[in-house]
Amino acid sequence: MKYKTSYHVHTTYCDGKNTAHEMVLAAIDKGFTHLGFASHGPVGVHHTEDMLMKKEAFGAYKNEVLRLQQDYKDKIEILLGLEYDCYEGEGMAKEIAPEELDFFILSIHSLGVGKDKRPIDCSAKEMEELIALADGDVREVVRRYYALLGSQAIKESAPIIGHIDIIKKNNVGNKFFNEKENWYLDIVEQCAKQIKQAGSVVEINTGGVVRYGKECLYPSDEILEMLRDMKIDLMLNSDAHKAENIDFYYEEMMQKMKDMHIKNLTIRTKDGWETHEIG
Repeated sequence: MKYKTSYHVHTTYCDGKNTAHEMVLAAIDKGFTHLGFASHGPVGVHHTEDMLMKKEAFGAYKNEVLRLQQDYKDKIEILLGLEYDCYEGEGMAKEIAPEELDFFILSIHSLGVGKDKRPIDCSAKEMEELIALADGDVREVVRRYYALLGSQAIKESAPIIGHIDIIKKNNVGNKFFNEKENWYLDIVEQCAKQIKQAGSVVEINTGGVVRYGKECLYPSDEILEMLRDMKIDLMLNSDAHKAENIDFYYEEMMQKMKDMHIKNLTIRTKDGWETHEIG
């Protein structure tokens, strides 16, 4: 491929296992042309997730990424970003102003408010608790997830949508719902229409594959076909938390996209957004 990129990379500033410098070296070794850092952004003190960057660490994070930009400018283009979380009742948490960044990713990792908040991408038990809190209505939980994602994409003019269907993470074997049923795909389609209205790029995220297998490729084939047919821009991201996984499943995903007649990918450069044919 002419351009090899990932704009969803984590480091030790949040829940990544390698330093930013180590991730840059791994990307260069694997032939990347562009690398975007997207640490989990800081949120309000009433949230207790331990995966998030501390607000007081942002200055050091930004300075290191900017230094790496200069140190390796002849080998790779590096961009500064954050992965912002969205919460029911609050919207997107912006403890750091988006204007300080080259880009951001809008993602959801939990649903519910206060004592009823549960992560959607940790354990199946917590997903069961979310469903129980919705009086056993899994369709309502799914609807809330996609409604929040779509509405916030529009409100925040989100440049990138992270792991669009992560609500399925604990749904292996259709444990909670059938991802091929019309009611589910209708809900996703409504969200996709909002994403298209927002002008957002949807990432193809291979990070779940390395941790949980191909059933956790985001998005599913059905949703990827939907996005293709709706002409929503796509990008390929690894969501790497370790340097060794910087391009995990990339070769397989490139072939899969060709087989699905996906012809273009979008990239972010220092000059803005560009769309290129898959080589």
